[in-house]
Amino acid sequence: MTTNKFAALEAVMSAQGITQSELMDWINGRGTEVIPTELPIVYRRGTELIVENGLDLSRKSEVWGIRLLSGVMVALCCESEMYYQQAAMLAYNLHFKGMPGSLPCLAVLVDRMRDPNKTWEINAFNATVKILSQNGIKADNYGGNTWCSMCDRLYYSFDELREYRQLTCFPLGGYRMAIQF
Repeated sequence: MTTNKFAALEAVMSAQGITQSELMDWINGRGTEVIPTELPIVYRRGTELIVENGLDLSRKSEVWGIRLLSGVMVALCCESEMYYQQAAMLAYNLHFKGMPGSLPCLAVLVDRMRDPNKTWEINAFNATVKILSQNGIKADNYGGNTWCSMCDRLYYSFDELREYRQLTCFPLGGYRMAIQF
């Protein structure tokens, strides 16, 4: 009986012009659904970060963050507390395409403040967060405080009011991990 099923399958494949390679691609792709997002999703496997366009539902447990237009990758959620040394060590220990990360440099953060696409990015970020949330992944909207690589007392605050502020005092919370490569 199994032989008849395979013979029938081969007949259908032949009639439809489906190659064995195409069939295997279809079988391997079943159950994998990628939902388009406005900004790329950052997946984490161990210490390696991988950037993909869209939310791959088969990899929900690996979702780590969102990649901004500048290339900076930010974590999904703000932390109540993250000290400079912790953030710097985490950034260095994470890799993208084999390269270790670092906290964003001052030039990248300042350029973000002046970027005319900032409003689009904020809206795109929040739309991406909405898709993540609809699929059971906790994520905070645009905003937070991120450390700068230049100094352990300098960080940037960014929020949905489209404001970026350079601050030298320590905030009460809302730290968001940001990494550049």
